[in-house]
Amino acid sequence: MFRLVLFLCVAAVAGSIPLLTTPVWAGWEEGRSAYMRADYATALHEFRLLASKGDSKAQVQLGFMYENGRGLPQNDVEAVKWYRNAVAQGDAGGQFKLGRMYERGKGVPENKAEAAKWYRLAAKQGILRAQVNLGRMYRKGQGVPHSDAVAAKWYRKAASGRLHAPPHFIARHLSFHLLDDLDDHLFDVLT
Repeated sequence: MFRLVLFLCVAAVAGSIPLLTTPVWAGWEEGRSAYMRADYATALHEFRLLASKGDSKAQVQLGFMYENGRGLPQNDVEAVKWYRNAVAQGDAGGQFKLGRMYERGKGVPENKAEAAKWYRLAAKQGILRAQVNLGRMYRKGQGVPHSDAVAAKWYRKAASGRLHAPPHFIARHLSFHLLDDLDDHLFDVLT
């Protein structure tokens, strides 16, 4: 028996017997590469395989493809389904995208409180856009109590917590919301 096990191990390492499992990232890289060159059929095939095996990143990507109609008919309800699958595994990207679906009422009834809940979970995991969106929701009192102090906390976290994000990326996200504030204020003054 020992010789059989030893033979199988050596043969698998040598490559003469295919391994029973395929590395998850092999399909991910193929899918990502296909997506980047707009070969959505191949990307869809790779992401579906991975998503059906429980890969949360592939589930988020599949949800994104449904949400935006990339390689298949646009379907917000199906997008939400895949985002929920990823969220069940604690995936921060899925949490952010599910929050955005609730905020916009896409595939689910619009619910700002539910959006803030998902943004908060993603923001705590370091998702910059979730931190900025949560700050905006506190600033405007959308789905959460109005609080400039809490809004500032989330904006500061977004600005300081993502050191690997290019400064112009952070500035663009923050300035967009600050300009939105200015527009609101000017509208209030002029009307």
